[in-house]
Amino acid sequence: MEKSIEQLMKLEPGLEYLGLTNLKEVHWNHCTPVLYEHVIKKNEGVLTHLGPIVVVRPGKSTGRAPRDKFIVKDENTADKIHWSTVNVPYDAKKFDYIFERVKAYLQDREIYVQDAYAGADEKYRVAIRVITEFAWQALFARNMLLRIRDRKLLPGFQPEFTVFAMPKFLGNPELDELNSETFILVNFTRKIVLIGGTYYAGEIKKSVFTVLNFLLPQKKVLSMHCSANVGKKGDTALFLDFPEPEKPRCRRTRTAPWSAMTNTAGVTTAFLILRAAVMPKRSACPKKQNLKFTKRPESSAPFWKTLFSIRLPVSST
Repeated sequence: MEKSIEQLMKLEPGLEYLGLTNLKEVHWNHCTPVLYEHVIKKNEGVLTHLGPIVVVRPGKSTGRAPRDKFIVKDENTADKIHWSTVNVPYDAKKFDYIFERVKAYLQDREIYVQDAYAGADEKYRVAIRVITEFAWQALFARNMLLRIRDRKLLPGFQPEFTVFAMPKFLGNPELDELNSETFILVNFTRKIVLIGGTYYAGEIKKSVFTVLNFLLPQKKVLSMHCSANVGKKGDTALFLDFPEPEKPRCRRTRTAPWSAMTNTAGVTTAFLILRAAVMPKRSACPKKQNLKFTKRPESSAPFWKTLFSIRLPVSST
């Protein structure tokens, strides 16, 4: 049945603020089992014989793309970001042009929406909406971010940032002034992140951390890429720069339950959990002037490179 002009132009309920129209179907906040079913039914992946693990067989671009990440430079970000070969500026008008093409690309397609939080503390957390074209991406986002367990709260969810992840939508390097067909564009003014041309789902969580690394310091919160364990007496140890295969095993022991893993934020007296799942990465952590860092002898911890311990009270959150 063909749609009328009025139906084609009608804004998608719940996504009006994005200007999305003529979507084939919107899968709102499916739970994990339903997403597994969609992944298998659409042949996006399979279940292994040893457990409920989805194995995705993506396209050619499956790794990190640091050279393809840009941040829109405008009046809100010009003097707040250290522009460099890492924080590369991007023109706001070109962002708008690509976003219009993304919206056109999504017409008559199915999309998946996952609403979640980055950050466990209500005072500092950021409401994130992730929009993807594959079920396995939605499953990834649901696993990495802090999901809303009370589904009665979902209808009232108000996203502060929206992340689009469209692997099959390719950029035009010459037209869009990109380095390749892959792009990750962060717009802090419009509060939108556009990810295209890559099947690396990690760009979703990395973009969320980019947002947090911009917002949290303005609230006097230090964000870190590390793990943290809490001792019986409330003493906290930060684990930094692990060999990647060993990192997950450091996150919990019988005597030291974890307070935060992989990505944490330190406010002078507490630690906040920024995400729900672990994805081992190698990283370093900046020092903060009013915190005392002590290097621990390597002999007592042979499986990591460097450990900095810090004694701080731990928040109940």
